[in-house]
Amino acid sequence: MDRRWIRRQCIGKGSFGAVNLAVETSTGQFFAVKSVNLNSSPPQAAVALENEIRVLRSLDSPNIISYLGDDFTEEPFSDEACRNLHLEYLAGGTLANAAASGKICERKVRAYTRSIVRGLQYLHSTAGFVHGDVKGRNILLGSSIGVAKLSDFGSARKISGAVEEELFRGTPLWMAPEVARGEAPTPASDVWSLGCTVIEMSGGALSPWGNTWAGAAAEMHRIGFTDVSPEFPSSLSEIGHDFLSNCLSRDPSKRCSCDELLQHPFLSDAPAITGPSPRSILDWEEVELDFDSTAPSTARQRIRDLETSAAANWDDDGWLTVRRSSAETAEEQGISVAYLDNGREDTAVADVGMSEASGVGLSSGGMECGGDLYAGSRMRTSDIFLIILIACSQILVNSLLFLHVTCFIIFCQLPFFFNK
Repeated sequence: MDRRWIRRQCIGKGSFGAVNLAVETSTGQFFAVKSVNLNSSPPQAAVALENEIRVLRSLDSPNIISYLGDDFTEEPFSDEACRNLHLEYLAGGTLANAAASGKICERKVRAYTRSIVRGLQYLHSTAGFVHGDVKGRNILLGSSIGVAKLSDFGSARKISGAVEEELFRGTPLWMAPEVARGEAPTPASDVWSLGCTVIEMSGGALSPWGNTWAGAAAEMHRIGFTDVSPEFPSSLSEIGHDFLSNCLSRDPSKRCSCDELLQHPFLSDAPAITGPSPRSILDWEEVELDFDSTAPSTARQRIRDLETSAAANWDDDGWLTVRRSSAETAEEQGISVAYLDNGREDTAVADVGMSEASGVGLSSGGMECGGDLYAGSRMRTSDIFLIILIACSQILVNSLLFLHVTCFIIFCQLPFFFNK
């Protein structure tokens, strides 16, 4: 696919190449570009990238990184020619980075492992490939919890059939014993590497064998020709240890297939956590949710339970705004006023405690303007008419009373007037 794009910052480096963030000029779409410098990189690097392009073109799984295209470019301001692979961009980084920052809790381990096993199941059973280099650095995480995708297929090969060119055989510390002895990778060797990856993210170590390194030759000899196996993390539950024992048998024939692993309770009973990451001060590891078994199971049912037969009355009956001239008046009426450090009135937020008999209430939201506090409130038109009627009646009564008193005084003075 012919596309015009701009290379942005480097987001990862390998032994022979680099991965950059890129943006397509016509759409603004972000994607990742994996590149090999054809002038300076060894031939094996170009072979691995071509193999990865060939494999990814034939794959289509939500648990495998998506192929978006490939091309050749000549880098500006240099004579470097690059072979580029365009890939889906995942913002969560690698599983290795997540594990290096601290131990991953078991519920996340189970969710990530289930995604990885589903990707391997598709790769083995549907596509007919062996990945050949399953490890934390080759697992990319999405921005949602539980989203993990297989990447880096430079060592992938067909399960059956001759290999035309010699490919990398994976990373020693994640390598299955038979592969360390020089045998061809198989789906069972991917399962061994999967077990090592589970230990990597559960134990928070740099490798499934701990953080020691005796050299590639010594490590491959230990893995391939001794009876040792990686130590299971103590943080994993008993069911997690049982899952690892099904992955890390030194006899390939005794390891479970991906179909069987998906039926294991460690994965089949794993919580589904594919939503966004929590955005509160509480973290998933520290929160235990105890759901009521009698609660509605679906969102539709929960919304239906909120339904009421009472209709809301949104009619406007002519409300009026009532003004309170100062914060002190507001506080007398039950409104709490917040102050900044400099003593200035900043915001008035209600706790409104007006008497119900008054017929007037202040709204919960107030605002400050020039030192005055305005509290939104409204009075019904019928109440205004009633007040006017009472006022007019009072005026009329007072007038009649004044007239009556005047007449009484005049009547009392009449005898004195006539006697004179």
